[in-house]
Amino acid sequence: MFLIRVTLYRRLINKARCFRELLNTTVLFLAWRFISRRKRVTIVIAFIIAGACSIYVFSDCFVKGLTKSILTHTLGLSIPYIQIEGSNGYIIDYTVITDYLSSLDEVLSYSVRVYSYEFIDLGNGSYLVANIWGVDRVLEEDYIGFSKYVSGSSSLGNDSVIVGIDFAKKIGVGVGDRVYIVFPNGATYSYRVVGLLNTGVSSIDEASIILGISVLRNVLGLNESMCSVIVVKTVDPESVDKTVSSINNFLREKGFYDRVRARSWKELGKNLLDLIEVDKKFMFILVSVIAVLIGLGIVNVMVLVVESMKRQIGVLKAIGMGSHNIFLLFIVIGFIYGVIGYAIGSVIGLLTLETTGSIPVRIGSELYTITPVYTVTTFTNAFTYITAISVISCSVSAYRASIYKPVEVMRFG
Repeated sequence: MFLIRVTLYRRLINKARCFRELLNTTVLFLAWRFISRRKRVTIVIAFIIAGACSIYVFSDCFVKGLTKSILTHTLGLSIPYIQIEGSNGYIIDYTVITDYLSSLDEVLSYSVRVYSYEFIDLGNGSYLVANIWGVDRVLEEDYIGFSKYVSGSSSLGNDSVIVGIDFAKKIGVGVGDRVYIVFPNGATYSYRVVGLLNTGVSSIDEASIILGISVLRNVLGLNESMCSVIVVKTVDPESVDKTVSSINNFLREKGFYDRVRARSWKELGKNLLDLIEVDKKFMFILVSVIAVLIGLGIVNVMVLVVESMKRQIGVLKAIGMGSHNIFLLFIVIGFIYGVIGYAIGSVIGLLTLETTGSIPVRIGSELYTITPVYTVTTFTNAFTYITAISVISCSVSAYRASIYKPVEVMRFG
């Protein structure tokens, strides 16, 4: 008797599984039949979703491009990836630190600099303050590609300087002219301008004069093992905090931490970080607005569609399709709409980006060239975003369809 019951239970379970598989197959079939038969509705909703997808892809690629442009344009020039600085203005015996930097895989390059603010004698009784940089040309070339920013000669001898292009216009000098720098000891030194520095960063081009680091050390009375800062370039600016932590731990071990610290660009350039955060907030607001507008559009279309399909839904329920399967039917329809819209929108977005190309944008006094950045993440997020909007929007109609009573629908329509 027990064996007979077990056998019956197994048969019932197998029948239930077959019925469930049949329903799932029926749901997919009916969803595809609905989409293929109602071509106008499909085209309208697909292009609404495609429009949202193309705007998302376009905006995301350009926001990422703007972020990359800001970082590329600013980091390494006006703001180092990492800056190691002394609390009293100078680092003593910096070679211990640079030897450690050379051992780090995440460090691409570094340079040592001496900074000083001095007066420039204009020769008519007036003076201007300049930011004097003492640099090692070989290290700077490796660090930022120094020579590509210099028109004229980038070589720095005992009697030569390179002047920021805007500062040169301000004081009325060019290549071959001489500038007169008044140092703290009261002496005025004359240097010949051998090149003009044009980085595109106003804070540098408008106020900087560059000397050889040994020349500036001699004038300021510093020994060869001293510098103002060590600037460091890393492989990935976004993960710079880990490198900063490693450097500061090394400084603690060597007993330097009380007078020497490493800081990242995120701390040094808070305004830059704020600008990047504004970009991200703009993207979030734009995506949210698009989601609401597209969602409302799909809801309106699908509500009308469900109203026009009352009788068909009633027939499906009358022949045994449950409310949850009716609900699932419209969710599947929404998902398929999302996939179709995503495919069309991604192509439109890419074609628009390729046609637009790079765009110059001025933010404040800085000019940035934005080149779209394509990543797998952009298209993965776009797929999730678009299908989610489509499914959620169709879920309203799916619920309305699932609660219809077949008797009332068949009787009253």
